[in-house]
Amino acid sequence: MNYPWYEKLNNKSGLQIIQGEIVQKCPIIVPPATIDKDSVNEVKIMTYNVIVITQSCDLMRGSVENVLVCPFFYWSTVIKTIDKSWQNAKGYEKFWNNLKKGAEPSYHLLINERLSNFNEPIIVDFSNVFGINISCLIEHLKSYKKRIRLLPPYREHLAQAFARYFMRVGLPQDIPGYREALKNTKLG
Repeated sequence: MNYPWYEKLNNKSGLQIIQGEIVQKCPIIVPPATIDKDSVNEVKIMTYNVIVITQSCDLMRGSVENVLVCPFFYWSTVIKTIDKSWQNAKGYEKFWNNLKKGAEPSYHLLINERLSNFNEPIIVDFSNVFGINISCLIEHLKSYKKRIRLLPPYREHLAQAFARYFMRVGLPQDIPGYREALKNTKLG
């Protein structure tokens, strides 16, 4: 069965933000690399295309002040940044298939669909996570005539991919091979 990926919303019916909300040109405060607590620190305000990651139940309950968002980039932008040895037709296909399988844990692939207004697939970047005050986000979205939102089951798939990325555990050293691990035991 085919499920639509996105829905279009207009602001006339209200402005309820949920997980999977796609926000283009979202203003994000980027903190400085270092903070001097004895002086005024400058911050940058950058604009990113983002997708809302905060759980819908928390947003609907009004229990969050800051909304978690991740930037997304268009396919043509991302493929320019991948390993040079992959920058060919076979490499692009391999990268696509890795994204599709979830083998690139810091990225998540969302396809373009006629309804989405995207000319190409988009890649969500989990390695850069931002928080934006919910009031600021609502004010920004008020300027939109129409919005786009990711639909189930793709929204849940996005949330699961985000959770997998953040639950990874890197060990300080790898577990030795079978023979090496057991050589000084009664099993070896």
